[in-house]
Amino acid sequence: MDIHDSEWPCSHIPKELVCDNGELIGLKAQKALTPMTRLSFTPPYRPDCKGVVEKRFDILNKELIHDFLGTTRGGSVVRGSRDPRKDAIYTLREVTTEIIKAILEHNRSIFDDLAFSSPLLIENDLPPTPINYWKVHVAKHKHDLQAALPDEVIARLLPPAKVSMTRSGIHFNGLYYSCREIEDRNFASVARASGQWRLEARIDENTTNHIYVRLDKNHGFTLCYLLPRSRMFSGKSMSESDFMQDWLASKKEQSPISVASIDDHKYRQKMALDAKKRNRNSTSMSFPQKINNIRQHRTDELRATTNMLEDSKWNGETIAIQESKTVVSKVVSLPAGRKRRIKGEPS
Repeated sequence: MDIHDSEWPCSHIPKELVCDNGELIGLKAQKALTPMTRLSFTPPYRPDCKGVVEKRFDILNKELIHDFLGTTRGGSVVRGSRDPRKDAIYTLREVTTEIIKAILEHNRSIFDDLAFSSPLLIENDLPPTPINYWKVHVAKHKHDLQAALPDEVIARLLPPAKVSMTRSGIHFNGLYYSCREIEDRNFASVARASGQWRLEARIDENTTNHIYVRLDKNHGFTLCYLLPRSRMFSGKSMSESDFMQDWLASKKEQSPISVASIDDHKYRQKMALDAKKRNRNSTSMSFPQKINNIRQHRTDELRATTNMLEDSKWNGETIAIQESKTVVSKVVSLPAGRKRRIKGEPS
Protein backbone atom coordinates (compact mmCIF):
# COMPACT_ATOMS: atom_id res chain seq x y z
CA MET A 1 0.00 0.00 0.00
CA ASP A 2 1.08 3.55 -0.70
CA ILE A 3 0.59 5.73 2.39
CA HIS A 4 1.35 9.43 2.00
CA ASP A 5 3.04 11.44 4.72
CA SER A 6 -0.10 13.52 5.12
CA GLU A 7 -2.05 10.35 6.05
CA TRP A 8 0.48 9.23 8.66
CA PRO A 9 2.59 12.21 9.83
CA CYS A 10 4.41 10.29 12.54
CA SER A 11 8.19 10.34 12.19
CA HIS A 12 9.34 11.38 15.64
CA ILE A 13 10.80 9.79 18.75
CA PRO A 14 8.30 9.73 21.63
CA LYS A 15 9.10 11.02 25.09
CA GLU A 16 8.40 7.60 26.58
CA LEU A 17 7.82 4.05 25.37
CA VAL A 18 5.36 2.09 27.50
CA CYS A 19 6.20 -1.60 27.14
CA ASP A 20 4.88 -4.90 28.37
CA ASN A 21 6.76 -6.71 31.08
CA GLY A 22 8.52 -8.78 28.43
CA GLU A 23 11.36 -8.84 25.94
CA LEU A 24 12.35 -5.17 26.24
CA ILE A 25 13.43 -5.55 29.85
CA GLY A 26 17.21 -5.53 30.06
CA LEU A 27 20.28 -3.36 30.00
CA LYS A 28 20.80 -3.73 26.23
CA ALA A 29 17.46 -2.13 25.33
CA GLN A 30 18.03 0.67 27.84
CA LYS A 31 21.52 1.35 26.49
CA ALA A 32 20.33 1.47 22.87
CA LEU A 33 17.43 3.85 23.45
CA THR A 34 18.89 6.14 26.13
CA PRO A 35 19.11 9.15 25.82
CA MET A 36 16.84 9.00 22.75
CA THR A 37 13.78 8.06 24.80
CA ARG A 38 12.74 6.46 28.06
CA LEU A 39 11.39 2.97 28.63
CA SER A 40 8.69 2.25 31.18
CA PHE A 41 7.20 -1.16 31.95
CA THR A 42 3.69 -2.02 33.05
CA PRO A 43 3.09 -4.66 35.72
CA PRO A 44 1.81 -8.07 34.58
CA TYR A 45 -1.94 -8.70 34.35
CA ARG A 46 -2.72 -4.97 34.45
CA PRO A 47 -4.20 -4.00 31.05
CA ASP A 48 -5.61 -0.84 32.60
CA CYS A 49 -2.06 0.57 32.82
CA LYS A 50 -1.93 0.71 29.03
CA GLY A 51 -5.56 1.40 28.27
CA VAL A 52 -4.76 3.33 25.08
CA VAL A 53 -3.35 0.20 23.44
CA GLU A 54 -6.10 -2.07 24.75
CA LYS A 55 -8.77 0.31 23.44
CA ARG A 56 -7.20 0.17 19.96
CA PHE A 57 -7.74 -3.61 19.95
CA ASP A 58 -11.38 -3.09 20.89
CA ILE A 59 -11.86 -0.51 18.10
CA LEU A 60 -10.35 -2.77 15.43
CA ASN A 61 -12.39 -5.75 16.59
CA LYS A 62 -15.68 -3.87 16.46
CA GLU A 63 -15.05 -1.96 13.23
CA LEU A 64 -13.35 -4.66 11.16
CA ILE A 65 -12.07 -7.96 12.48
CA HIS A 66 -15.33 -9.36 13.86
CA ASP A 67 -16.92 -8.91 10.42
CA PHE A 68 -14.45 -11.33 8.82
CA LEU A 69 -15.52 -14.87 8.00
CA GLY A 70 -13.82 -17.30 10.35
CA THR A 71 -13.62 -15.09 13.45
CA THR A 72 -14.97 -16.16 16.84
CA ARG A 73 -16.33 -12.61 17.41
CA GLY A 74 -14.71 -12.49 20.81
CA GLY A 75 -16.57 -15.51 22.17
CA SER A 76 -15.56 -19.08 22.93
CA VAL A 77 -16.32 -21.96 20.60
CA VAL A 78 -19.10 -24.18 21.93
CA ARG A 79 -18.56 -27.91 21.60
CA GLY A 80 -20.62 -29.32 18.78
CA SER A 81 -21.01 -26.03 16.95
CA ARG A 82 -19.40 -25.33 13.61
CA ASP A 83 -15.67 -24.65 13.78
CA PRO A 84 -15.18 -21.01 12.63
CA ARG A 85 -11.81 -21.92 11.11
CA LYS A 86 -13.68 -23.74 8.36
CA ASP A 87 -15.13 -20.41 7.21
CA ALA A 88 -11.78 -18.55 7.10
CA ILE A 89 -11.08 -17.42 3.51
CA TYR A 90 -8.72 -14.43 3.82
CA THR A 91 -4.95 -14.46 3.51
CA LEU A 92 -2.62 -12.71 5.95
CA ARG A 93 -1.82 -10.03 3.35
CA GLU A 94 -5.52 -9.28 2.80
CA VAL A 95 -6.21 -9.03 6.54
CA THR A 96 -3.20 -6.74 7.04
CA THR A 97 -4.32 -4.50 4.17
CA GLU A 98 -7.82 -4.16 5.58
CA ILE A 99 -6.48 -3.35 9.07
CA ILE A 100 -4.30 -0.55 7.65
CA LYS A 101 -7.27 0.86 5.71
CA ALA A 102 -9.44 0.71 8.84
CA ILE A 103 -6.83 2.65 10.83
CA LEU A 104 -6.58 5.33 8.15
CA GLU A 105 -10.38 5.57 8.02
CA HIS A 106 -10.54 5.88 11.80
CA ASN A 107 -8.04 8.78 11.68
CA ARG A 108 -10.31 10.58 9.21
CA SER A 109 -13.50 10.03 11.24
CA ILE A 110 -15.10 12.85 13.27
CA PHE A 111 -15.33 12.40 17.05
CA ASP A 112 -17.26 14.84 19.21
CA ASP A 113 -15.04 14.30 22.24
CA LEU A 114 -12.02 15.67 20.37
CA ALA A 115 -13.72 19.03 19.92
CA PHE A 116 -13.83 19.45 23.71
CA SER A 117 -10.28 18.15 24.26
CA SER A 118 -8.39 21.11 22.85
CA PRO A 119 -9.30 24.62 21.68
CA LEU A 120 -6.81 24.43 18.81
CA LEU A 121 -9.29 22.64 16.55
CA ILE A 122 -11.91 25.37 17.02
CA GLU A 123 -9.39 28.18 16.69
CA ASN A 124 -8.14 26.80 13.37
CA ASP A 125 -11.63 25.73 12.18
CA LEU A 126 -10.65 22.08 11.70
CA PRO A 127 -12.98 19.08 11.83
CA PRO A 128 -12.46 17.11 15.07
CA THR A 129 -10.69 14.12 13.54
CA PRO A 130 -7.69 12.31 15.05
CA ILE A 131 -5.44 13.25 12.12
CA ASN A 132 -6.30 16.94 12.45
CA TYR A 133 -5.87 16.79 16.22
CA TRP A 134 -2.35 15.36 15.74
CA LYS A 135 -1.32 17.78 12.99
CA VAL A 136 -2.44 20.96 14.72
CA HIS A 137 -0.67 20.08 17.98
CA VAL A 138 2.53 19.22 16.13
CA ALA A 139 2.34 22.46 14.15
CA LYS A 140 1.80 24.51 17.35
CA HIS A 141 4.58 22.61 19.20
CA LYS A 142 2.15 21.30 21.80
CA HIS A 143 3.87 17.95 22.17
CA ASP A 144 6.84 16.12 23.69
CA LEU A 145 8.07 14.55 20.45
CA GLN A 146 11.75 14.60 19.55
CA ALA A 147 13.58 14.59 16.23
CA ALA A 148 16.84 12.79 15.49
CA LEU A 149 19.06 12.35 12.47
CA PRO A 150 18.76 9.01 10.64
CA ASP A 151 22.46 8.33 11.19
CA GLU A 152 22.03 8.61 14.94
CA VAL A 153 19.10 6.19 14.94
CA ILE A 154 20.99 3.71 12.74
CA ALA A 155 24.12 3.92 14.90
CA ARG A 156 22.14 3.13 18.04
CA LEU A 157 19.67 0.49 16.91
CA LEU A 158 21.54 -1.65 14.35
CA PRO A 159 24.31 -4.03 15.49
CA PRO A 160 27.86 -2.75 14.86
CA ALA A 161 30.38 -4.52 12.65
CA LYS A 162 33.76 -4.00 10.98
CA VAL A 163 34.08 -4.03 7.18
CA SER A 164 37.08 -3.76 4.86
CA MET A 165 37.60 -1.33 2.00
CA THR A 166 39.19 -3.45 -0.75
CA ARG A 167 40.01 -3.02 -4.41
CA SER A 168 36.69 -4.71 -5.27
CA GLY A 169 34.51 -2.66 -2.92
CA ILE A 170 33.48 -2.85 0.72
CA HIS A 171 33.84 -6.44 1.88
CA PHE A 172 31.70 -7.91 4.65
CA ASN A 173 31.18 -11.60 5.33
CA GLY A 174 31.94 -12.61 1.75
CA LEU A 175 29.73 -9.90 0.21
CA TYR A 176 30.79 -6.74 -1.63
CA TYR A 177 29.11 -3.33 -1.43
CA SER A 178 29.63 0.11 -2.94
CA CYS A 179 27.97 3.51 -3.33
CA ARG A 180 28.29 6.70 -5.36
CA GLU A 181 30.56 8.40 -2.81
CA ILE A 182 33.02 5.51 -2.90
CA GLU A 183 33.16 5.73 -6.69
CA ASP A 184 33.55 9.52 -6.66
CA ARG A 185 36.34 9.42 -4.10
CA ASN A 186 38.00 6.51 -5.93
CA PHE A 187 38.49 4.43 -2.78
CA ALA A 188 38.92 1.20 -4.79
CA SER A 189 42.02 2.56 -6.54
CA VAL A 190 43.44 3.72 -3.21
CA ALA A 191 42.91 0.25 -1.74
CA ARG A 192 44.53 -1.31 -4.82
CA ALA A 193 47.63 0.87 -4.49
CA SER A 194 47.98 1.25 -0.70
CA GLY A 195 46.19 -1.80 0.68
CA GLN A 196 42.82 -2.27 2.32
CA TRP A 197 41.68 -0.67 5.58
CA ARG A 198 38.94 -1.21 8.15
CA LEU A 199 35.73 0.83 8.46
CA GLU A 200 32.91 1.00 10.97
CA ALA A 201 29.53 -0.26 9.80
CA ARG A 202 25.99 -1.08 10.92
CA ILE A 203 24.33 -4.25 9.65
CA ASP A 204 20.66 -4.95 9.11
CA GLU A 205 20.32 -8.68 9.76
CA ASN A 206 17.08 -8.90 7.75
CA THR A 207 18.59 -8.12 4.35
CA THR A 208 21.85 -8.37 2.42
CA ASN A 209 20.84 -5.69 -0.11
CA HIS A 210 22.50 -2.86 1.80
CA ILE A 211 24.63 -1.93 4.81
CA TYR A 212 25.49 1.36 6.50
CA VAL A 213 29.18 2.34 6.50
CA ARG A 214 30.94 5.28 8.12
CA LEU A 215 33.35 6.35 5.39
CA ASP A 216 34.80 9.17 7.48
CA LYS A 217 35.17 9.44 11.25
CA ASN A 218 33.74 12.95 11.22
CA HIS A 219 30.63 12.05 9.19
CA GLY A 220 27.62 9.82 9.57
CA PHE A 221 26.77 6.49 8.00
CA THR A 222 26.38 6.09 4.25
CA LEU A 223 24.03 3.59 2.64
CA CYS A 224 25.99 1.12 0.47
CA TYR A 225 24.32 -1.32 -1.91
CA LEU A 226 25.14 -4.88 -2.91
CA LEU A 227 27.39 -5.16 -5.98
CA PRO A 228 26.49 -7.38 -8.97
CA ARG A 229 29.31 -9.82 -8.13
CA SER A 230 27.34 -10.77 -4.98
CA ARG A 231 23.93 -10.85 -6.67
CA MET A 232 23.41 -14.50 -5.66
CA PHE A 233 22.55 -13.25 -2.15
CA SER A 234 20.25 -10.43 -3.31
CA GLY A 235 17.01 -10.30 -1.35
CA LYS A 236 18.20 -12.75 1.31
CA SER A 237 19.01 -12.33 4.99
CA MET A 238 22.45 -12.12 6.52
CA SER A 239 22.02 -15.64 7.89
CA GLU A 240 22.31 -16.91 4.29
CA SER A 241 25.77 -15.34 4.04
CA ASP A 242 26.74 -16.77 7.43
CA PHE A 243 25.68 -20.22 6.24
CA MET A 244 27.86 -19.85 3.12
CA GLN A 245 30.91 -18.97 5.22
CA ASP A 246 30.30 -21.94 7.52
CA TRP A 247 29.85 -24.22 4.51
CA LEU A 248 33.17 -23.09 2.99
CA ALA A 249 34.96 -23.56 6.32
CA SER A 250 33.59 -27.09 6.66
CA LYS A 251 34.68 -27.98 3.13
CA LYS A 252 38.20 -26.71 3.87
CA GLU A 253 38.33 -28.81 7.04
CA GLN A 254 37.17 -31.90 5.14
CA SER A 255 39.82 -31.40 2.43
CA PRO A 256 43.20 -31.21 4.21
CA ILE A 257 46.55 -31.20 2.45
CA SER A 258 47.01 -34.49 0.61
CA VAL A 259 50.13 -36.56 0.07
CA ALA A 260 50.11 -35.62 -3.61
CA SER A 261 50.19 -31.90 -2.72
CA ILE A 262 53.17 -32.45 -0.43
CA ASP A 263 55.00 -34.42 -3.14
CA ASP A 264 54.26 -31.68 -5.68
CA HIS A 265 55.65 -29.06 -3.31
CA LYS A 266 58.82 -31.05 -2.72
CA TYR A 267 59.28 -31.60 -6.46
CA ARG A 268 58.80 -27.87 -7.11
CA GLN A 269 61.48 -27.02 -4.56
CA LYS A 270 63.87 -29.59 -6.06
CA MET A 271 63.22 -28.24 -9.56
CA ALA A 272 64.00 -24.70 -8.37
CA LEU A 273 67.32 -25.87 -6.85
CA ASP A 274 68.27 -27.74 -10.03
CA ALA A 275 67.41 -24.71 -12.18
CA LYS A 276 69.53 -22.40 -10.00
CA LYS A 277 72.46 -24.84 -10.13
CA ARG A 278 72.16 -25.16 -13.91
CA ASN A 279 72.05 -21.38 -14.25
CA ARG A 280 75.23 -20.94 -12.19
CA ASN A 281 77.10 -23.54 -14.23
CA SER A 282 76.05 -22.18 -17.66
CA THR A 283 78.45 -19.31 -18.40
CA SER A 284 78.76 -19.87 -22.13
CA MET A 285 76.14 -17.25 -23.09
CA SER A 286 75.87 -13.68 -21.90
CA PHE A 287 72.57 -12.03 -20.99
CA PRO A 288 72.26 -10.08 -24.30
CA GLN A 289 72.79 -13.34 -26.19
CA LYS A 290 70.08 -15.07 -24.15
CA ILE A 291 67.43 -12.45 -24.87
CA ASN A 292 68.36 -12.05 -28.53
CA ASN A 293 66.15 -13.85 -31.07
CA ILE A 294 63.70 -15.06 -28.45
CA ARG A 295 61.23 -16.42 -30.96
CA GLN A 296 63.74 -18.80 -32.53
CA HIS A 297 64.87 -19.97 -29.09
CA ARG A 298 61.27 -20.68 -28.15
CA THR A 299 60.72 -22.69 -31.34
CA ASP A 300 63.87 -24.73 -30.75
CA GLU A 301 62.85 -25.42 -27.16
CA LEU A 302 59.37 -26.56 -28.21
CA ARG A 303 60.81 -28.81 -30.91
CA ALA A 304 63.19 -30.38 -28.40
CA THR A 305 60.73 -30.92 -25.55
CA THR A 306 57.32 -31.51 -27.17
CA ASN A 307 55.73 -33.53 -29.98
CA MET A 308 55.82 -30.62 -32.36
CA LEU A 309 54.06 -30.79 -35.72
CA GLU A 310 56.66 -31.38 -38.38
CA ASP A 311 56.62 -31.19 -42.15
CA SER A 312 53.69 -28.75 -42.00
CA LYS A 313 52.74 -27.58 -45.42
CA TRP A 314 50.68 -24.43 -45.78
CA ASN A 315 48.71 -24.18 -49.00
CA GLY A 316 46.05 -21.62 -47.95
CA GLU A 317 43.37 -24.28 -47.40
CA THR A 318 44.69 -27.23 -45.34
CA ILE A 319 47.67 -28.33 -43.31
CA ALA A 320 48.98 -31.82 -43.87
CA ILE A 321 50.01 -33.09 -40.46
CA GLN A 322 52.22 -36.11 -40.31
CA GLU A 323 51.93 -37.51 -36.80
CA SER A 324 53.09 -40.92 -38.00
CA LYS A 325 54.02 -42.58 -41.25
CA THR A 326 50.50 -43.77 -41.99
CA VAL A 327 48.08 -41.22 -40.51
CA VAL A 328 47.34 -37.98 -42.37
CA SER A 329 44.65 -35.50 -41.17
CA LYS A 330 43.14 -32.51 -42.90
CA VAL A 331 42.53 -29.44 -40.76
CA VAL A 332 40.60 -26.41 -41.95
CA SER A 333 42.80 -23.35 -41.66
CA LEU A 334 41.84 -20.35 -39.56
CA PRO A 335 42.37 -16.73 -40.61
CA ALA A 336 45.90 -15.58 -39.90
CA GLY A 337 46.20 -12.89 -37.26
CA ARG A 338 48.33 -9.81 -37.28
CA LYS A 339 51.98 -10.56 -36.76
CA ARG A 340 53.18 -9.40 -33.39
CA ARG A 341 56.29 -7.28 -33.21
CA ILE A 342 59.02 -8.31 -30.83
CA LYS A 343 60.77 -5.55 -28.97
CA GLY A 344 64.18 -4.96 -30.59
CA GLU A 345 63.23 -6.27 -34.02
CA PRO A 346 63.24 -3.84 -36.96
CA SER A 347 59.79 -2.84 -38.20
